[in-house]
Amino acid sequence: MRWSSTSTSETAARQEDAAREAAVLAARLGDDEAQLYAIDKLLIAPMFRGDLDATRRILVEHEQLAPRVGQPLFLLLEAQVRATVSLGEGQLDEAEAHAEAASEWAHLLPHAG
Repeated sequence: MRWSSTSTSETAARQEDAAREAAVLAARLGDDEAQLYAIDKLLIAPMFRGDLDATRRILVEHEQLAPRVGQPLFLLLEAQVRATVSLGEGQLDEAEAHAEAASEWAHLLPHAG
């Protein structure tokens, strides 16, 4: 029996579709935490594809929900993704600021990194 999955464009697309569906359902139910968790999952695919525009669009949703939910792990992930996007855009000072913010969250969440 095979316990691990190989990441392919097909499996990535299925995971992205499932996360999108989960985000929509959570929004309909008014479950901010579940919606934010699904949005976190949605951030992965465009980052792997190098699609900074799509990543930024998803971050807009993320930044609206993260403060309401107030879970530090979501704030850590947001800072990490923002650092990556800024780096990809060549905005090194901004990338460094986001990386420092992520580092501060990571110190509070030692098992998250």
